Amino acid sequence: MNSVFLWTYRLILYPLLRVSIEILANFSEKVKRGLKMRIGKYWRVGPPESQPIWIHSASGEFEYAKSVIREIKQRSPETKILVTHFSPSYVRAIENFPGVDIICAAPWDTPSCLKNFILYHRPKALLIARTDLWPEMIFQSQRFKIPTFLFSATLSEKKLNLSQRFKKPIQRWLFSLLDHIYCVSTDDIVQFKKLGIKNVTALGDTRYDQVLFKINEPSLIKKNAKPLGKTIFIAGSTWAEDEAQIVPIIQNLNHINVQTILVPHEPTTHHLREIEDSLKELGLKTTRYSTAHQWPENSVMIVDKLGVLAQLYATATYSFVGGSFKGSVHSVMEPLGLGNQVFVGPYYKNNREAQEFEKLKLDPRESSETMVTVVTDGEDLYQFIKRRQKWKNETRDKIKNAIREEVQNRAGKTEIFVDLVLKRLGAENG
Repeated sequence: MNSVFLWTYRLILYPLLRVSIEILANFSEKVKRGLKMRIGKYWRVGPPESQPIWIHSASGEFEYAKSVIREIKQRSPETKILVTHFSPSYVRAIENFPGVDIICAAPWDTPSCLKNFILYHRPKALLIARTDLWPEMIFQSQRFKIPTFLFSATLSEKKLNLSQRFKKPIQRWLFSLLDHIYCVSTDDIVQFKKLGIKNVTALGDTRYDQVLFKINEPSLIKKNAKPLGKTIFIAGSTWAEDEAQIVPIIQNLNHINVQTILVPHEPTTHHLREIEDSLKELGLKTTRYSTAHQWPENSVMIVDKLGVLAQLYATATYSFVGGSFKGSVHSVMEPLGLGNQVFVGPYYKNNREAQEFEKLKLDPRESSETMVTVVTDGEDLYQFIKRRQKWKNETRDKIKNAIREEVQNRAGKTEIFVDLVLKRLGAENG
């Protein structure tokens, strides 16, 4: 049966996928860039037969791999790290990350391409971050006796129900090819076992370690990022749909001594001007982060610089995480790691942490409200903040510490995962 799945994939499914990608490239610059990265012997990068630890992350999944790379390099500086990716949008982030020795677009998922890739690099192990399993990549790794691990993995009941109806046998086959799956929680184990997968352990989420590392780095934000005597509300990684809910309540927030920082997900010149125009129509002043020398009272700070949002959360008490009025929320880990009371719109089910922290109360003795609060619209958000502004400062400080502690308790899984991988490799080498 396994050979049937493999040959069906090789002869039908993957060729159809390749044709679809080729067609899509005519309409998408991003897909076109992805094709250009895979011309010729693109996998011949770095020294041959360097025996790296191979880490594959499609795109944003690289955030789960960062702490793993750091931990491997701390323990074994001479070990080479090879990172493959699928999307061109994350190339620069991978290239700039300390510890990455070799970077390459993920090989086309064909027997010949994977064979040539593996023979050139001779990887010691393949670590796959979160998702993005490619059948030929895993099969050829197994064939060349390369230990293969999936880490920070999740499998929701919704996904499982879908697989039961359409592709449960294929998923069972694919997951069974892996040497081991390290998933986030015992809930995931239950779902994997419903698929008949036994090679799975609940270990936790490596991204918590990366988030804590990032927010504890020396601050790069301007000292004028927080006005004295004001409570700060940050709307982070927002899209137009999020801003349509946030902008109309900013004046009301000013009236309850809450000043706003807006951090658009894509701070293009055109989009920044649109935000400024909409605020001006409401009689609100604006200040751009990159050129500000001070933050005038009741002025909205618009962040037009990438890479500072995580540390800006340190200035805030309340945070709204964008994407949640658009279709899928961005990560809530960073504001939670800094003790923010986090709000999201109705589209948050794509995010495991948002769902988990929605169930955790801020302070059972003070309120039934939770660490992540789902709001229906901007007015709903304003009413929540207005109510919480009446709480005592001591209560808000206690809540901040409780949220930080909850995040801290979930950290430390990277060290355990790397220890397991290196022990496996050491045993095989021995």
